[in-house]
This record gives sequence, structure tokens and C-alpha cells, in this order.
Amino acid sequence: MGQCTNRFHLIVPPSREPRALVLHGPGGWTLPLYEDPRPVLWADVRHVNAAARRLLDLQSATLYCVGVAPAPDCSRTDFAYVLDPLDATWRPPAGARWIAASDLEHVQFAWPEQRAFLRDWFSRECDATAGSLRPPWYRAGWFDVASLWLREQLSELGGEPIDSLVQVRSCSRSAVLRARTAAGAVYLKAVPPMFGHELPLATELAQRYPDWLPRVISVDADRRWFVMSNAGDRDLGAAWASALPERCLRSYAQIQIDQSVSVDHWLGRGCPDHRLDRIAAGIDAVLADTEAMQPDASPVSLTAEEISRLRSLAPTLQGLCEELAASRIPYSLEHGDLWTQQILTREGQFALIDWSDTTISHPFFSLCYFFGDREALGAELLRCGEDGIDAGDLCFRLTAAYLQPWTAFEPLSRLRSLLTLAHRLVGLHLALLYHRHILPGIERRWEMHRMLPHFLRRVLRALEEGTSGGRG
Repeated sequence: MGQCTNRFHLIVPPSREPRALVLHGPGGWTLPLYEDPRPVLWADVRHVNAAARRLLDLQSATLYCVGVAPAPDCSRTDFAYVLDPLDATWRPPAGARWIAASDLEHVQFAWPEQRAFLRDWFSRECDATAGSLRPPWYRAGWFDVASLWLREQLSELGGEPIDSLVQVRSCSRSAVLRARTAAGAVYLKAVPPMFGHELPLATELAQRYPDWLPRVISVDADRRWFVMSNAGDRDLGAAWASALPERCLRSYAQIQIDQSVSVDHWLGRGCPDHRLDRIAAGIDAVLADTEAMQPDASPVSLTAEEISRLRSLAPTLQGLCEELAASRIPYSLEHGDLWTQQILTREGQFALIDWSDTTISHPFFSLCYFFGDREALGAELLRCGEDGIDAGDLCFRLTAAYLQPWTAFEPLSRLRSLLTLAHRLVGLHLALLYHRHILPGIERRWEMHRMLPHFLRRVLRALEEGTSGGRG
């Protein structure tokens, strides 16, 4: 099979009205579009705004991705994005027209996928009852307001931007803007209510561990915005051949040990309670939610047979929760999304970022997610071009580095047994995180709805094949 092509369709509304710009070309009308074969994360919008400037001479911000549609033969994936024009004087190119929802069935489209994307967008924009869960950055005008606030904060600190602000990301989980200053880059991150605990976490942990987290420069708690210094331009995957990953995991374990005495503080700051009794109490509810386990017709959705097997394993999962809880390892912060791309590096130093998914839970879940298992770590090494490193040896060294600080609580042999138990339960922990806290706070659930069945399938693999339930 040849290389997959990504095709991007741009929905441009005029003056915040529910109409869309279409261009006339061979085969009929079309939304502005472009192709790019490079791998892309749909939430990364830098290339979208750059394409709007190139194709339409339009300065814009991207509001959100309407949807992603892979071709049945995997030869192409279509993405559609809604843009917010930032220049009130901009005019469409010759040969363009605006269409409303009422025009949709009467317009001949050169690409049939565009009709489906537009139908979805129009239905939501014209629904007066929709949008209660829509994040502010999915609404026109947010970029201008956030950019002005960021410039004001930087001006007060004497670090005004030396070029235009760049929109890095826009998804239900967060929005990220980047500004380059004479002193280096800074990032503004905005999060939804379900992740409001990230602001105090990022701020207080950065103050306590300035060598291990980016400095928080400014905070707007009411709007859940905060500005961070740039802590590095490469992720930990570029440092597998060094001792940095082991040093990072030892340091992260020390943070968890330090913060284990502050569990009540972090619960009071909004961190979800995922202690093992709470995980056990949520098993029946998540396994009864067939719709959440089968969100669409993709292969990621669990089959009826897999769901039946999971339900039969509920008593086993309950027992594993009780067994893991019967140790001297204290509850603490569990990052929830700790992997190489959440750890930035620069000049032999590291910085832990993105604490949105953090809960109060069993701390060992973090290591289980970090590299999953030996097989998953091997795949990660290939991704980073480090096929010369033995995954088994690296897995042993990383595990030893993380567990060493915990020997203050249990002997090393006992710690390894507890880590095995945590491997079997981490998929359940993460599935419950999505079921209880993340998916209920997302308007466009397609963005994240496959995560829950993905993690539950990892539970099956962990219990039935003796491997991990983590990311890999």
C-alpha cells in the first residue's frame, strides 16, 4: 500500500455567520482544500492557518476540527476545519460564493465528503440549544481576546512578542498559543473546567520543583489560562541513549513521594479522586455502558464478545484493586498521560508538562503508562530512530530507576510485584478517567470517544495475556 495522503478542507464563515465560502472549479464547487502526506495530529492547527494565508491570503485562527474521515482503503484521510477570519477587511477571491444551510442540497460538490462535513457544521451552528460544553476557543473572537491578554502580560514583564503570535493547538482538551520574545518562547494554555486543577498543579509544582517543570509566568484563574516558559524544543524520545530518562523517572517518583502527604490539598484543588476503592466502585458502571464501549463502527470499538469477557472479569478486577491497595505505597499525584512527548528536554535537563489528566491514585500507574511494556517500548524506540537500543535492557533500567526511591516504603521485590498488579489495572484506571471526568465534559465526543474502549481492551490484554494495560 502506498503512502496515505491527508486532505484538508477549510470552512470559512463570513462575519461569524453560519455560511461557508466555496470556490468554483473543475467538477463543481469546493471548499478551499490542500493535501499533505506528512503525519499530522488533527488538534495541531499551525499548518491550517498557514494554508489559509497561502490559499486565500487570509489571516485566520482555527476554531476546531469538524471531523476526520479515513478512506475505507486507508489511502487518504480527510480533515475539515472551521476558521475564524481575523481581518475584517478581507474579501474572498474571485469566483467564490457564500452558501447557507438551505443551499447545501442544491450545490454540486466536486468532493462529496465536503457535503457531509458542512452538514455537520451547519447543524451545530444553527442549533440554538447546542454549545453548553463548547470551549471558549471554539468560538469566534477568542483568539483576539487571548492574544491581547498574552501581550499585556508580556508587556508588564518586559518581554513583548517580537513577531506574530502562533496558534499551536485547538481541541476540546486545550488551546495553546505561542509567542516568541527576546528572552525565548512562551506558551499560553487554556483548559476547560474538567481540567481546572491543572492551573494550581502547574503553578505550585513549578515553584516547588523549578528544575523539573516549566516556570509559570502568569495566570488568569477565572478563565483557566496560564502562561509558561519554553522548557525545551525536543521530547524525551530524543534522549533514549543517555541517562536522562532514568534521572527523569527518579525525579518524578520523588515528586510523587513528596506530594503523597498533600493528597487532601490536591483533592481540594480539584484533582479527581481515583484511589483504588473509587476505581473498584466504578467498575460496574463503566462495564454497563455499552454505548461508551462501542462509540462507533471502527475497529477500536469493543466487540460484543470482548464486552462479555470484560463483564465476566469484574470480580477479578475488584480483587486486584483490593490487592494493590494492601501495601504501604501511599496515594499521590498520578500524571495520567506521562510519556516521552510530555517531557521536554534541553541541554541535559528535562521538564514535565501537561498535567491535565492528573488524579489522586496509585502512583505506579504512571510508570505503566510511560512505556507500557517491553513490546511498546520497542515500538517507541523505533519511532525515535533508536533501533540499536535493546528494549528489554532499557525497560529493566527505567523500572529500576523509578522504583528505587520507593524502597523507603517496601522492599524492591515487593515493589516489582506491586508494579505487576498496577500494570493489570492501569487500563481500567484510565478508562474510568475518561468515563467519569473527560468525556462528560466534551461537546464533540468523537475527539476522545475511542480512548475508553482502547483502554478497556488493554485491560483484557493485561489479564488474559499477562502484558500491560498501558499506552503501548
